[in-house]
Amino acid sequence: MADMLRRLPIFKGKQRLARMLLGHQINSGKDLVVHGRDNCRYLLPNVKEIIGFEILINGIFEPEVIHFLTNSITPGSVFIDLGANIGAISLPVGKARPDIQLAAVEAAPWIVNYLRKNVEMNGLRNVEVVSNAITRQSDERVDFYAPEILFGKGSLAPIFTSTPEKVSSLSLDDLAARFEQKPIGMIKADVEGFEADAFRGGEKLLSSSNAPDILFEFVDWAEEASGSSPGSAQQVLLDFGYKLNRFVGGKVGDRIVEPVAGGCLMIFASKN
Repeated sequence: MADMLRRLPIFKGKQRLARMLLGHQINSGKDLVVHGRDNCRYLLPNVKEIIGFEILINGIFEPEVIHFLTNSITPGSVFIDLGANIGAISLPVGKARPDIQLAAVEAAPWIVNYLRKNVEMNGLRNVEVVSNAITRQSDERVDFYAPEILFGKGSLAPIFTSTPEKVSSLSLDDLAARFEQKPIGMIKADVEGFEADAFRGGEKLLSSSNAPDILFEFVDWAEEASGSSPGSAQQVLLDFGYKLNRFVGGKVGDRIVEPVAGGCLMIFASKN
């Protein structure tokens, strides 16, 4: 039944239909291997969480983001996926663009195990798994909170679980230095409200004239939970000389002149 649903296009009411038809599998399924779109295979911890659920019924997660990244990354450059999780973005982008190098960065050790298996299962030699929390400074031991069921909601703050794991930190500048022979072409950042700290740790990279484009998510409550004021990540990039635009429907939209401080939205940042 799930295979049949994945063959259908995305339509209004598909999620509700899937929950009716696949209720038992959604509630009890663990460590499922799903054959998704574009010849990608995913090992999913569960399919209750939105990432697993979307891949189960559609064979892909955030297709508009994947399409945009696949068609926007500079040939021969490096794509950094901050908050790669199980590889929902990294796998299809890495498979579609064998000409680029990809750093899939995930902090939660138990989720990294899934990410590594997914990279190996898809035979992606151009994807490097980086098991660190991206913060302002490298070589610190920090608490990371990764809930078992909501595996896409790992954070440096105790939002969805109160049980932390100690992980090693890495600054964005130090990560970029590993690829000194290749330019960083694009960054996707989804680190549950800690984007401002991640960007501050990349001052050398992001303040340069050839700084990479960035696609990131803004959520007001997540930035508050991180200890930042809503809009802080946007302000950091504006201070580095970036221009910000709303990202809607898979396309770059209206310009953002001042940081948005309420609600949630995807933002594309560029110096071009």
